[in-house]
Amino acid sequence: STDDKVYGIDGKITSYISDKDGDGIIETGDKVWIFFGLRRGGTSYYGVDISNPDLPSLMWHIDAGTAGFSELGQSWSQPKVGYSKINIVNEAAKPVLFFGGGYDTSKDNAGVGANDNVGRAVYMVDAETGTLKWSMSPDNGTTSFAGTDSIPASVSTLDSDADGLADRLYVGDTGGN
Repeated sequence: STDDKVYGIDGKITSYISDKDGDGIIETGDKVWIFFGLRRGGTSYYGVDISNPDLPSLMWHIDAGTAGFSELGQSWSQPKVGYSKINIVNEAAKPVLFFGGGYDTSKDNAGVGANDNVGRAVYMVDAETGTLKWSMSPDNGTTSFAGTDSIPASVSTLDSDADGLADRLYVGDTGGN
């Protein structure tokens, strides 16, 4: 049973690399950040700066208790790096992360068609700071969403006009939507 198993960090890791001169060597001014959730290990997402692998540093931590993230379930959704017009600073797009609201463990035991209580959201955060930039959820999202099923899936982005900014998001939920 799952009660006997100890879970930790078992989410897929996403990386962001900014190699200013494109030489494949991380030097002063270059950045390497990693992002991950805990999957069955909890409701958290982390951003870690590993630009200096000998001195990694925590950039931010988000969980269901963080303001704006009350819908966050188990953090199954692999964060996806992208860019959005919502996160432009000094006329340059800063990287953002997109991730689903997570998994509601009620799905472990619930019958077909049971509504979830958490995870019914999609989030976009500033990749460097973890600051919430946009969300879609039934509870306090920047965009209202009447979803009934948790969203543990990764979010796919589309840049339909090739301007380097995400225009559309695609994601599936545990209800098959």
